[in-house]
Amino acid sequence: MHIQFFIPSIYQLPTGGNIFNRKIIDFLSDVHAVTVTVYRQSSDLKTGRVQADVSHKTHIVFVDSLLLREPSVRKFMKRKASGVRFVLLVHYLHLIDPEQENSPAAQQELELLSTFDGFVTTSGFSAEKLIRQGVRFSKVCVAQPGLDLIYRTEIRKNEPAPIPLLLTVSSILPGKGLPEFISILEKQADLDWQWQIVGEAGLDREFYRKFDRHLEGLRRAGRVVYHGSIVLSKLVRLYDEADLFVLPSHFESCSMVSMEAMSRGLPVLAYQVGGLQEIVINGQNGYLIPPGNVSEFSRSLWKLISDPGLRKQLGENALLSSREFPGWEDTGNTVNNFLMKISHF
Repeated sequence: MHIQFFIPSIYQLPTGGNIFNRKIIDFLSDVHAVTVTVYRQSSDLKTGRVQADVSHKTHIVFVDSLLLREPSVRKFMKRKASGVRFVLLVHYLHLIDPEQENSPAAQQELELLSTFDGFVTTSGFSAEKLIRQGVRFSKVCVAQPGLDLIYRTEIRKNEPAPIPLLLTVSSILPGKGLPEFISILEKQADLDWQWQIVGEAGLDREFYRKFDRHLEGLRRAGRVVYHGSIVLSKLVRLYDEADLFVLPSHFESCSMVSMEAMSRGLPVLAYQVGGLQEIVINGQNGYLIPPGNVSEFSRSLWKLISDPGLRKQLGENALLSSREFPGWEDTGNTVNNFLMKISHF
């Protein structure tokens, strides 16, 4: 079987969606013939070159959901080749985000759902949202992201830090709730803590500049360190050094980083949004706060900073929960089995 992937030009950046794509491409390349087309400009699709490639040799075409924002991709989908199965890789869609589900972008996505023969989602939440929009259950595959083997290695905790270390791993984007979390931290200046941030800054440069200015007060006080994008081994080390994982996102389709944090024994503090509800059990391995309830988020943060015994218990439970998370081979097999089903091979 020949499989073709259409992926965004940002594919090399270390976002959760890009990591998922690379892992699935690597897995399927060991089983099938796989080609990858990086979408860089509208001319790629307007020339018909891609259309011809798809028509003559391809059985399955994966389209990253981020590409549905491109007008030329939407046109391409409406005149797609017959006899080819098109599968949408659902990382983010406006129509599954409660804050965006009534937006014009969500309506454009809705109009394209019928052009796809299958959907690979990273959470049951996303799958359920699609089914509510009329997608047949048999067309949807839930493939929870896997954990790299390094996350199964022994946790290397040093001596307890003199102050609690809070860790956030997130792309620097408007929907990630980072400015709001800065405001929460500024109101907890009487407590001892340090905030470490890891994340890609290149997705929205203008927003990053604003975010960096927001950090200035905490930076002057020596209470925040922004690492940018870092290699995997250093990220694992930061997980192991941290005491609490905080993810203030307004929406997450799944949250690979929360899974990673839990596998290193960290409790998670986040909002009860999207696929996070399938990973974090409120009060057992972390706290999930009702969306938009900033005061409750702040109270839970205070409780976790102030009570090392609570952090330890929730962290131990998080580690136990993480043992149920799949590896990438499991995720790859899930996707491959789905492809075999919808392609009738």
